[in-house]
Amino acid sequence: MRNEERPSARSAVELLDSLEALGRTVAALNAAGQQVRVAVVPDGLWVEGLDSARGSYGRLIPTRDVARLPAYALTKEVEAIVSGR
Repeated sequence: MRNEERPSARSAVELLDSLEALGRTVAALNAAGQQVRVAVVPDGLWVEGLDSARGSYGRLIPTRDVARLPAYALTKEVEAIVSGR
């Protein structure tokens, strides 16, 4: 794979910033009454929620996306999963 085809690699600091932003997002959603949790799994981030109407639900954000998406995009992805979009 040529360099121009690879997604730009993010630094460890940027990845930690993304995880911190995800933590704040999950805390805010939980404080708003939505039961949400995010787990780091071998294939990426597993986002899971619990809703009285939908029951338990979840979706994987693949490692490739975690590695290339900026923090705001990851938090929007979590919010979309929780809202059912």
